[in-house]
Amino acid sequence: MFNKFYFKFFLFCLILLLCALIIDSKRSGLKLPVYLKEEVKLENTYQDVEDYLIYVSDLNDMIFPLNIIAKEKDTFKINFYDSIITNTLDKQIYMRFSLLTNYSNYLPIGIKTLIPKSSRLMSYQLNDELLTLNVSKEFLNYNREFEEEILKILTYTFTSIPGINEIRLVCDNEEVNFTKLYKETFIKEDFILNVFLNTANINNSIQYNIYYLTNVNNSYYLVPTTIFDVRNELTQHENVKVLLTRTFNIPLITFIEANNLEKIANTTIFQENLSYYQYYLTCFDNNIIEKDYSVDIKNVNFYEIEFN
Repeated sequence: MFNKFYFKFFLFCLILLLCALIIDSKRSGLKLPVYLKEEVKLENTYQDVEDYLIYVSDLNDMIFPLNIIAKEKDTFKINFYDSIITNTLDKQIYMRFSLLTNYSNYLPIGIKTLIPKSSRLMSYQLNDELLTLNVSKEFLNYNREFEEEILKILTYTFTSIPGINEIRLVCDNEEVNFTKLYKETFIKEDFILNVFLNTANINNSIQYNIYYLTNVNNSYYLVPTTIFDVRNELTQHENVKVLLTRTFNIPLITFIEANNLEKIANTTIFQENLSYYQYYLTCFDNNIIEKDYSVDIKNVNFYEIEFN
């Protein structure tokens, strides 16, 4: 009787041991797919990464630069233009025009280009740093109220390409008759971005270039502004500090306050945050301190797009 009991007990223990081994084996096996999934994530499926600096508008019509980081698969073809692109300059010009028109839906929600999406760039010519853009007739459907803003966006976008300092717009090879600006060609100096007046007497004012921020879909972008302020007893640097801490009736925001201004101004080590970019880019543009090219607005104003 005891032998049968021990035999049954032995079998019972053996079965429990086998069950435990099987369960443990299955648990260990669950780790493999997770590991493989993580390995797959490391694979870079985009063969080309290109930068395209464009100028855009927020919902308050504030114009600012936005560096597009385009991640492109080797199968990606630029709609309407792929067959005519033969070199790097072609791609830079046609892709920037696409981002302002038919690819503008890829841009962050809350950003406008003001140019009709159906506009096409039929061709272009570059002679002695003058870029002539031959656009389709759909371009003429633009809102005349924003004519100057559109010209600012196009001029600043394309003159940001090295070797281009001036642009000219034609439609089907005919001159475009703009209603507000009676010119055939445009350079950046023809325009002032985001102008605000703090004085009624502009002839007795001082011009300052101040960087503020706009909130677009919960992301912050630096916006260059031009402020005409009343003359006073303060130095240029002191006036800049005052302007950086307040936005008056400007539809923008600042991250610089009176209690952190001196810390930012007196630091010897640049820090990667928005208030430091605000301060240093403003000082560079007003020739208060020597320009440091590592402090680039593109480090803040960028947006990644994946093109398949």
